[in-house]
Amino acid sequence: VDTIHEDLTAAGEDLGRMLLQRINNPDAADLHLLLPPQINFPVG
Repeated sequence: VDTIHEDLTAAGEDLGRMLLQRINNPDAADLHLLLPPQINFPVG
């Protein structure tokens, strides 16, 4: 359980840093990483 908590904490810190970078530099080349995923369901 401690390992899972540490992994989630580290992931949250990484996401927080990435969000702050995007706020400070909205024209960054890797901005597409924050776009919501597109779900394409097969039709027909």
